[in-house]
Amino acid sequence: SGTVTNCASFTSTTDTCQIVISDDGDALYLGVSDDGGASAVGVGWIGFNSGENANNLNIQSDGKVGIGTTDPNSLLSCHGATGAVVDINREDTSVVIGDVIGAIQFGADDPSDGTFTYGAFIKGVGDGTWGSSDTPGRLEFHTNDSTTAPSLAMVIKATGNVGIGVADPDVPLEILDTSTQLKLSY
Repeated sequence: SGTVTNCASFTSTTDTCQIVISDDGDALYLGVSDDGGASAVGVGWIGFNSGENANNLNIQSDGKVGIGTTDPNSLLSCHGATGAVVDINREDTSVVIGDVIGAIQFGADDPSDGTFTYGAFIKGVGDGTWGSSDTPGRLEFHTNDSTTAPSLAMVIKATGNVGIGVADPDVPLEILDTSTQLKLSY
């Protein structure tokens, strides 16, 4: 919405252009490149390394973002030499039971009216009051049966107890349903 005005424009006569911002010891690189081919995927980067580099944040013209990689294979690809780790953190020093610490949500546009709707999500939730070296947490898996908003389907408590259809399992595995509660098939 509105008109975008370029405050500054830099153009290169080659396939690569970057801006370097530096002090007496560090440099930040902001750049763009393509390989010049007809099917070239352009890439932009920002980071502390010159050019497209796995240690930079690399953004391809097709919208894929790579952290730790120059060749992202999905909308967000995180790569790391000792395993890709993504932190989801709550900036709060007073977490209590029930507080959402972080979540991964899965959604799409509702075909009936085009509004964005969540179909499922996974939440990290405080499972008690947090204190020094005491951070009880649980994982909640919420799903949607297509008639309501996502609701709790399974929980893994701080104690390790698993509840399916029950929010507060008091044994290692507790299953609650209005019909068949457990079916083992082969």
